[in-house]
Amino acid sequence: ELIPEQERHSVFFSGNQDISSHVKAFATGSYSNRDFRGNSEVTGRLQSIASRAEQYSGSIGAAISLSETLQAEIVGLNHLPLFPR
Repeated sequence: ELIPEQERHSVFFSGNQDISSHVKAFATGSYSNRDFRGNSEVTGRLQSIASRAEQYSGSIGAAISLSETLQAEIVGLNHLPLFPR
């Protein structure tokens, strides 16, 4: 099989909200997965191969204006790299 069957799904979101004139909250997130199915002939025998990989990530935080030219950000991150199952 030259090009095996694959199915992919992904979603991304991003949002922000002004809490006050000096504070803005924000959040982003993403999810993706890939299913792979195919056949392989490794040892002279035809074998079916299937795998699935998923990835999640996200962040949430706040931007705070300290002055007209200075801003601070507080951010929490969550990230799980691509793992085959």
